[in-house]
Amino acid sequence: MFHMPVPERNHKMQDIHNIMEYLEIQQEQIKEIKNTLAVIKTGMESLEDLNLTCYETNLDMKTQAQYIEKKIRKQFQDLHQFLEEEQEARISAVMNEKQSKMKMNIGPIQAHRLEPKLLRIDESKHLDNLKLTVWKKMEMIVVKNETFHYDLEPFFVMVGFIGLVIVLVIGLVILLVISQESVPDIRSF
Repeated sequence: MFHMPVPERNHKMQDIHNIMEYLEIQQEQIKEIKNTLAVIKTGMESLEDLNLTCYETNLDMKTQAQYIEKKIRKQFQDLHQFLEEEQEARISAVMNEKQSKMKMNIGPIQAHRLEPKLLRIDESKHLDNLKLTVWKKMEMIVVKNETFHYDLEPFFVMVGFIGLVIVLVIGLVILLVISQESVPDIRSF
C-alpha cells in the first residue's frame, strides 16, 4: 500500500518551528534592547548628575565672583580714601608752612639779611620722595591690617552634594554637615 505523506501536517509543524525560532530571536532582541535601554538610562542619570554638579559649580563661581568683586571694590575704596587723606594732609602742611612764613612779616631790610631759603616754602620737604613716603605709609597700614585684622564675613562654598557646606573665613575653615532641609540658599549671599 502506498502512503501519501500528509503535507498539511508537515507544513504546520514547519510553521510552528519557524514561529518558535522567530519568538526566540525576538526574545533575545528584546533582552538586548532592555540592556541597551538600561545603559542609556544609567548614562542619562550620570549626565543629569553632571549637569546638576555643573549648575552648582557655576552658582558657586558666581557667588564667589560677587564676593571677590565686593572685596576688591572695598579695598580700592579704602586705598582711595587713604590717598585722599594723605593728599589733604600734604596740602595742609604746605598751607601751614605758607601761613607761618607769611606771619613772619619780614620787612625788606630784614629779608636782605636772612637767607632767601628761609623766606620760601621748603619744596623739597614736601615733594622729595613723596611717592616713596606715601608708599611706605600705605605698606605699614596693609601689613598691620593683614597681621592683626581678619575679615570675618563668611564665604560659603557648596560642595557637589546636599548635606555638606564649607564656610570659609579668612584665617579659618569651618566644615558644617547639615541636613537637607537646612541648606542655605546661597543665591541670597
